[in-house]
Amino acid sequence: MANKKIQLIKGLVFILSVIFVLSSCSKQGLKKQTQTAKEIKGITVNDNKALSSYMREANKAFKRAKEAPASDFIYGLTDLGDGVVIKKYNKKKSDGDVEIIIPSEIEGMPVVELADDAFNRSIVKTVVIPDSILRIGERLFSYSVQLKYVKLLAQITSLPEDIFLHCESLEYFDIPSHITNIESGAFFKSGLRAIEIPETVTFKSFRYGGGEINSMSVFGYCKNLEYVSLPNTMTILPDGFFKGCASLKNIKLPLSIEIIEDCVFEKCTSLEYVDLPASLVSIGNAFEECGIKSLIIPDSVTDCNKLQLSTCKQLESLTLPNNMTEIKNSLLQSDSVFPEGSNLKSINFPKSLTKIEYEAFYMLSSLGEIIIPENLTSVEFKTNDFGYTGAFRGTSLPLRTQAKLKQLGYTGKFTL
Repeated sequence: MANKKIQLIKGLVFILSVIFVLSSCSKQGLKKQTQTAKEIKGITVNDNKALSSYMREANKAFKRAKEAPASDFIYGLTDLGDGVVIKKYNKKKSDGDVEIIIPSEIEGMPVVELADDAFNRSIVKTVVIPDSILRIGERLFSYSVQLKYVKLLAQITSLPEDIFLHCESLEYFDIPSHITNIESGAFFKSGLRAIEIPETVTFKSFRYGGGEINSMSVFGYCKNLEYVSLPNTMTILPDGFFKGCASLKNIKLPLSIEIIEDCVFEKCTSLEYVDLPASLVSIGNAFEECGIKSLIIPDSVTDCNKLQLSTCKQLESLTLPNNMTEIKNSLLQSDSVFPEGSNLKSINFPKSLTKIEYEAFYMLSSLGEIIIPENLTSVEFKTNDFGYTGAFRGTSLPLRTQAKLKQLGYTGKFTL
């Protein structure tokens, strides 16, 4: 009887131990998930001192802002006759910071529209746009270099073309959830340091979207932009979307991205790595003069014929999709000569590879290894007009790799 009690006690102890371990693992897993979610979300008010400080100052500025008198504006009746349109902010000088609330009513009529260029080159620092506003025009705040804080209360759905063009003091902007579209050049050459785009926003390319929306270079040349959070509703990264964002380091592409167009990351010199999602099917010439060090193109990509990496001098490792059939000169070449200072050390041969153009790796002296799959038995090494094949001339491939290339059918030279 005593033995049974002892066994029963041992059994209970074992069960309690298992429950404790599972509970501990669960807590650790939850903690890990929380940390991962925190990392994915990126910069938040709690995580980033600069953003937190900025938002505190913004809220203070919004509270200080006073409604501007009608005399500060050139205004008139809208074409629709539904209210007042503000055509121009007229104030040119001020003794201090200009912090205004746009009036919601002038001469007893609602202010419903802000015209194109209404605050172009204005001296405003803080602007609160009231709920009465139904429409805002293109280049609304363009070249307002002192503009720092903007509160968008109006129930509008689109940020028009070049709305914050050259707004160099605008470091952050809270995009409201009622915004569904951001048009071309909306933040072009602004002072943005970080931006989070809500799930309500979708982008349609001028090229692929039938011309409905042209969202090219939305954040082009935002030289201070370091972090971007993109919505899971986004399917296309349009032409030049982040072109010239030299400080961009942290970007997570959502799993919804299917197309990356030309020049998207051109001159993003601080961007060392981009995790391309498995949803991606097409990629253009997106990485000109980019700081990318390692690039893995997923097997889901069926179109990368326009991709050129000759100006990515920091690129060390390149993985091509296994459905790629041909490696062209244009992939790694520039005018048939790979630029000096290349760091590319390794590249794989896709399983489906059938052709390599005659100067695809010519003078690529940094190239020290090529990964050749076992099932690849032959490749056509295309010749130039003179019948010469020199795809690997000037490389630093080890002898064993040179031998494999010879077995695949390469008849050209490896040395100069």
